Amino acid sequence: MVDQTKRISWFKQRKWRIALVVMMAVLVVWGGLRWDRRRRALYRVTILPTLGGKGSAPRAINDRGQVVGMSQTANGEFHAFLWDRTHGIEDLRKLGGVCGINNAGWIAGAMSDPNEESKAFIRDPNGAVHFLGDLGGGRSTARALSNRNQVTGTSVDAKGLRYAFIWDQANGMRSIMELPGQNYWVKAINDAGQVLGSADTATQLCQPFLWDPNEGLLDIGAIAESVLTLHDRTGLLGQHRISLAKGRFMVLWGKEKGIEELFPLDHGCSSDEILVNDANQVIYTECLPSRWERFGGPFDRLRERRILWDPKQGKINLDRYLPWRLRKSFVPLDMNSQGYIIGYAVKGKETPVGLLLEPIPKKWEK
Repeated sequence: MVDQTKRISWFKQRKWRIALVVMMAVLVVWGGLRWDRRRRALYRVTILPTLGGKGSAPRAINDRGQVVGMSQTANGEFHAFLWDRTHGIEDLRKLGGVCGINNAGWIAGAMSDPNEESKAFIRDPNGAVHFLGDLGGGRSTARALSNRNQVTGTSVDAKGLRYAFIWDQANGMRSIMELPGQNYWVKAINDAGQVLGSADTATQLCQPFLWDPNEGLLDIGAIAESVLTLHDRTGLLGQHRISLAKGRFMVLWGKEKGIEELFPLDHGCSSDEILVNDANQVIYTECLPSRWERFGGPFDRLRERRILWDPKQGKINLDRYLPWRLRKSFVPLDMNSQGYIIGYAVKGKETPVGLLLEPIPKKWEK
């Protein structure tokens, strides 16, 4: 007769052996995935420093790798900052919100005067601040800056109506008033001086428009319903339904060439910020069904992931290169011509964390 105590001991030992083997297999698989991820990593991720506080929110990056944005100080205030990898972070304390930096190092934005009125400004590389004025109502806000030091934004007239403006050193501030609207919003300006924005009209709220300095308002035709951002060289970037059979595509639109298909949108595309650079790289947010819904469960919510589309590499899931605790909340805000990406994610409940994704050249050459 077998000793019952020995039988129980043998079963316990066998159970622990099995658990140990399973644990070792999991570790091997996990280590292999980690090694493979590092081997194939296309980006190096940097958490941007702050001005002594907890949070940092970058806004724009130029082709020299200079970043501007807002950062929290030790006493809890938010100041504008300028950062690059060589010189570190600089406190631009007297500036308010910044909206852009061009390749020559000029910075545009808006700050409040003693009466709490917004004043658009441009700052030269030597640190001198130049106010842009207004359209008669005492308030103006800069929204975008080109490499030709042209600034666009909105300002109010003496009646309190808001109009889009374009500013340069030679001509000062001029309004863009061709559309019969009462309120304007501006999104971008390219190096050709074209301005992308929207206006409230008698028939439509937030009607998109593209204004050209030589031709005035351009007829953007069918793409008007899906305009998302402005390309520096080509024209407009947007999502467009080619036909019922082909579905939706990300497209470029130009006055001469019309609509040029870039790639199909296999899944839903969020209305979040969409970015494009001179290399025709596109960043957008892809919406997918939740895992529960895919296995036949009830509708829960859409999952989102940040995608970069590259003409040579195809689709790249940017989320995989981010720290796991920051992936779901990452918001890309700007991308330069070399493919450097800046944005922020929310840590905990409210703390913004500034992030820089730098392409690793050796990995992109393969």
